[in-house]
Amino acid sequence: YYQTSGESYLDVAIKYNLSNPGIVKHWHQTFLESGLEGLSKPKERPTMSKEPKKQKAEKKLTREEQLERENELLRAELAFIKKLRASGENIPSRLLKQKPESFKNSDKTSN
Repeated sequence: YYQTSGESYLDVAIKYNLSNPGIVKHWHQTFLESGLEGLSKPKERPTMSKEPKKQKAEKKLTREEQLERENELLRAELAFIKKLRASGENIPSRLLKQKPESFKNSDKTSN
């Protein structure tokens, strides 16, 4: 909404009953840097203990899990675009022309 409306962070925060306009700015900057996936990553709260944090073992996703995750993200993106169209908002060109990374990779491996 911020990108398409031309309103300030404060105006957007007031419209959506957010207590701090800084959060709109943070979300906007995160979206510009990382796209939708950057906004969907939950951040862990720092622990209060003085002990060093244990490293989590990275879970290696199977190909099927990777494809399910990609489908989930694409469905969310499509729903977002449909809502923009329904509300009469302009759809940013980067959403219309963007080709998902896995499609690029699958083109190489399918030959």
